[in-house]
Amino acid sequence: MLTVALGMAGSGIAAAVPAQPNQEDVAQLLADVLPPPVGDPFFDDTPPGLVDLEPGTVLDFRDITAVAGPLFVVPSRVNLLKYRTTGADSDSSDATYATASLTVPAAPWLGPGKRPVYVNNLAINALGRGCSPSYLMTGQTTHPEPPDKDFPPITATALARGFAVLTTDHEGPNMNYGEPFVAGHAILDGIRAVRGQFPDEFDGSRFAMSGYSGGAIATHGAVKLIDSYAPELADDIVGAAIGGIPLDYAQLMTTMNGNLASGLLAAAALGVGRAHPEVLTLMSNDGRRLATSDVRRLCSTALTAGGLGALPLETFLYPQALDRPEVAALFKRLRMPDIAAGTDLLVYNGATDPWIPASGARALATEQCSLGVSVEYFEGPAEHLVSETLHFQRVFSWVSDRLTAADPTPTASSCGPDGSVEVNRVSLS
Repeated sequence: MLTVALGMAGSGIAAAVPAQPNQEDVAQLLADVLPPPVGDPFFDDTPPGLVDLEPGTVLDFRDITAVAGPLFVVPSRVNLLKYRTTGADSDSSDATYATASLTVPAAPWLGPGKRPVYVNNLAINALGRGCSPSYLMTGQTTHPEPPDKDFPPITATALARGFAVLTTDHEGPNMNYGEPFVAGHAILDGIRAVRGQFPDEFDGSRFAMSGYSGGAIATHGAVKLIDSYAPELADDIVGAAIGGIPLDYAQLMTTMNGNLASGLLAAAALGVGRAHPEVLTLMSNDGRRLATSDVRRLCSTALTAGGLGALPLETFLYPQALDRPEVAALFKRLRMPDIAAGTDLLVYNGATDPWIPASGARALATEQCSLGVSVEYFEGPAEHLVSETLHFQRVFSWVSDRLTAADPTPTASSCGPDGSVEVNRVSLS
């Protein structure tokens, strides 16, 4: 990506914004920037008749224990699920599919009730289907990505506690990196799929989730869609931890643009554009060449390296593209403002994070407190890359308590009686 981007930077984009394209042009542009197939029908093929199926309906199932089981110290079975879900819109006309992996310890669950499920929403941060966590665990990938992109080791730690772990490929088959509605639908329908495929094991289980950075975008989308999209799950989803969340794209245009984070910002812009193709028309000719290149299949490692060029996003857009009203409207939509989460929250951020400032997480906590959601909020002494690992045990303990306590209601809250948030600044976790 870096080589391609630097090569384009000098070619010039001083051109007028083109005339409004017709629907055929937009459809062709979308087709050109979508991720190429990986060669496995499980991940590539769209089943017929999805619009007639209920969200969460299992479409395909595969046991990959032989290849994926050795990734984990705890003996476990690993199954892939392919299921019907919904895209960026919440109506049935936007029917699509998603995939996920479910890892279950071989040892029986000895705690009360049914085995709990830890929903691990990884920061996929990628544009290629071959970068999805479930695909990486099949052993088919040739990408330089670890087969279990899980550090800190959430999955291994959860398995050691006896929890099952659901890891969704929450960017969907079109790899809509950064789009919270796509991700939220995929996560909630993944829970539905697990309960439907294994009712004896998990119908009635508690589910709790966590996500950091790109995974926080997905978790944020899921919790805000519980009440409207999957209300039947509300009693069984008992908490969500959200860390280092890139909440406000307008803010990110100043903190992640034109610096070491710009590669991921550009990738997220393309991922969102795949779900909202009208904004793809704001790309300049250079932008279109980049978006239709091999960038379409890259994983997070390569996309992150693209930030070494420190090229601002405007390099690949028509002049003043980001000032257009439809962009402001999209930025607002992606914040999902004034929607109450359907479960209790733990929200945290690095106090010195230069790319994803704590003000965004604080704004989310304040919003949710004002809407009556129980929120525990803290800030730690670290920037973005260190914060997740530094606070891993604190976050894992919070989620674990939600899954196992006799009463999963949190005992601590940062919400004041007037809806304000008390900022808890911690030194170690």
